[in-house]
Amino acid sequence: GLWDMNNRARFVGLFHGKQGRQHAPAGLAQGSASAGAAASRFIYNTFFKYSPTYMTTVMLTATFAGLAFDNVMNGLWDMNNRGKQWKDIKNNYAEED
Repeated sequence: GLWDMNNRARFVGLFHGKQGRQHAPAGLAQGSASAGAAASRFIYNTFFKYSPTYMTTVMLTATFAGLAFDNVMNGLWDMNNRGKQWKDIKNNYAEED
């Protein structure tokens, strides 16, 4: 039938990376294609392969991206509103004792 052992092994192998293109695409140097593949494989194996490391990566990335965004936006706001905020003019209204 369709699902004899040979076909089933070939089908399962497609999802486990055991079959596929063995050579670099035409027009690409072998070194550049394998370096990119090696970098992708390293990133995947280090950060995305297992659920706990994936979730840790997502949470840390979201946290630090949020902090960076807040700092950039606060800097832009302060730059555009220089001289109009309390922290800039409070010395003008300081109480004398």
